[in-house]
Formats: sequence, C-alpha cells, structure tokens
Amino acid sequence: MNKGKEELYQTLKIAVDGMIEGIQIIARDWRYLYVNKAAANQGHLAVKDLLGRTMQECYPGIEETPLFKSLKYVMETRNPHTLENEFIYPSGDHCWFELFIEPHEQGILIRSMDVSKRKHLEEQLLYSHKMDEIGRLSGSIGHDFNNKLAVLMAYTEMIKKSINENKPVKESYFEKIEKALQQSSELTDQLLTFSREQVFDPQFIDLNSALENSVQKLSRHFNDNIKIDFRLQSDIHPVWIDPLKFNQMLFNLCSNAKEAMPNGGVLTICTSLITTKKEENALGSVMVPGDYIFLTIADTGIGMNDTIISKVFDPFFTTKELGPGVGFGLSTVYGIIKQSHAHINVSSEVGQGSEFKIYFPVICQLS
Repeated sequence: MNKGKEELYQTLKIAVDGMIEGIQIIARDWRYLYVNKAAANQGHLAVKDLLGRTMQECYPGIEETPLFKSLKYVMETRNPHTLENEFIYPSGDHCWFELFIEPHEQGILIRSMDVSKRKHLEEQLLYSHKMDEIGRLSGSIGHDFNNKLAVLMAYTEMIKKSINENKPVKESYFEKIEKALQQSSELTDQLLTFSREQVFDPQFIDLNSALENSVQKLSRHFNDNIKIDFRLQSDIHPVWIDPLKFNQMLFNLCSNAKEAMPNGGVLTICTSLITTKKEENALGSVMVPGDYIFLTIADTGIGMNDTIISKVFDPFFTTKELGPGVGFGLSTVYGIIKQSHAHINVSSEVGQGSEFKIYFPVICQLS
C-alpha cells in the first residue's frame, strides 16, 4: 500500500472509529473481523476482546436469542434486515439498539444505534396513555356494569313477585337475565385481557392452530349471524411472538370486526407465505425485501373512511360515529405488532368492510 492510500485508510479508520453508530463486520464463522469503538462500547467489551473471537465466545447464549436468528437469516439468505433489539447485559442492565444488518463479502455488516433514550420516552408516553385510558375506561365500565346489574335486579324482582303471587314466571324474564349475564361475562373477559402484565415473553407458536383455538373461544361472544371463514395455508412457518400478547391482539381485532358487523356478516381469517421483492411501506415502518408470514383478518362490516383509518391505532380513538366501539381501541394491537418485529397495514372503505394485514418475518422461525 503506497503512502497516499495508507493515509486515506488511516483517515477513514479514524472517522469510522469516531462514529456514534456502531459498525461490526462478522465473518461466516461468526468471528469479529472489525469492530469500531462505538460497537464495542455498546457491547460493554473492549475492541481487543472482540477481534478474532466468535460472537458465541464473547456473548455466551447469544445463539439462542431472536437477534442471532436475524443475523443467521442475513448470513444465509444474503437479504438485508432491520430490527430493534433489547440487549440484556450480564449485570442485568439492558439497552435498546436499532440494527441494520447487511450482507458483506466476508459475512455480514451490522450498523447499530443506541435508541434506549427514545424507547424510555416511548415507555413513559405509553404509561401515561395507559393511565389516562384506565381513567376513561373506569367510568365507562362502571356505567356498563350498573346497566347490567339494573337489568338483573329488575327481572329478579319480577320473578320474586310472580312467585309470591303464585303466578307463572314468564320465560322472557330468564332470557333477559341470561343475556345480561352473558354481556357481563363478555365485559369481564375484556377486562382480564386488558389487565394482563405487559411482560413480553415470545416463543414459537403454530399460527394456524393458535388462530383456530383462540377464535373458537372468542366466537361464543359472536352473534349467530356472523360466520367465521378460515383460509389457512398448510405447513405455515411458526411465528415468534408472546402467546398471551397474540391472544390479546386477536381478541381486539376480532372484537373490532364484530362491532363493525351489527347486522351480521363474514369474518375471514387467512394465512399464507409471501415474498416481497422490494421495500414496501407498512403502517409506521418499512418492510425490507424477503419472506413474510402473512395474516389477514377481514370483515364485511361498515368500514372506515380515510380519516378514521389514519387514527385507528391512536390511543383512546373510537369509531362511535360509525357504531359502538369495543372500548379498548387498537393501539394495543399496534404495540404488540411492533414488539414482535412485525408490520401491519389496514385497508377499508365505508360500507365495504375492513381488512387488517399483518406481516411476520420468516426469520423468526429459523432454528
């Protein structure tokens, strides 16, 4: 290397070493070929402790994490991938990093940015929203339960009066009580779902089985005039998601569909494997090219206009101008989707129903 090239190389090296963005080059055998100071600091190790060693040697157990599965995916497929990852250190401390993983001629290149401050602010905002939402819900829930109790008390009094007067008890009295109890049970189920601890504990789940089992339980709350149509692709890849969060997400989407079909209709649930050839925009994110497990939940209900679509995942937003809302909104769905490194889109037209489209990266099922 001549003097000019050597000087240029040293200048570039100093520039890269001084970046706040972490830069790593990982060989195909998982050894660190290059690490700048920012990347080493992010991993709480010195550059000299990383170079020449494998990721597994430097961070025991990393091969069992979703992060490593993403790295392995790029290493094997040569497709780039972007994700947010929570890194937990041996001390128990944790930080959030936004990672851009790209194929490199010697393996893969990783660019990383510490986004912990941003995530902390997001958590504070979500907590504030949650507290506000709980306050809003408490009044609504109290009102709903009072209505149900009033029905139960009124028809119980009618039954007692009929018995005291030795008159036959009308069958409609029991039907009204049964309906009020069913509605109270539904409200209780919603509360239990909403109140689950927000700890994210992902694992591999069989998507088709999870859908069929969960929707079957939810369907008891549907009216007889709502038909459920499953269109599930066989041998679909497992999905990496928290099972409780998945059920919570499905509950909110199906409840939303139910409320959108007060006069009945069809709830269609589909799964398939799709491949995107170029970057595509999803709600609040960009989908990189690659394979995705595609889940759609569609209804034939009242639909939404563009203004409502733009706000449908906002905290506290409801569609009462179009019909009764479920009371919990769809912001929780969006949060679960982002926690699972997935993407979501929604399409709808007034009077033509709505379709929620969820894209789970296939990388989540790699072993």
